[in-house]
Formats: sequence, C-alpha cells, structure tokens
Amino acid sequence: MFFVVATFGLIELNSFVETLLVKFAGTKADLLAEITFSLKW
Repeated sequence: MFFVVATFGLIELNSFVETLLVKFAGTKADLLAEITFSLKW
C-alpha cells in the first residue's frame, strides 16, 4: 500500500514540476518575444 502511495506521490510531484517548467518556459518565451519585438521597432 505504501509503495502505491509513494509512486502516486512521485507522479504527482513530477507532473507538478513539469507544469511549473512549462509555465516558466512559456513566460520566458513571451519575454524573449517581447524583447525581440521591442528591438525590431
């Protein structure tokens, strides 16, 4: 039983970190796009 809970917790943590990374990467991409756009004008 503990093993199942631990595995589930690990998967949850993994998806949480992945979501954070995606959000962070998306924000960084937005920033980069804005900077590039500003430089062009």
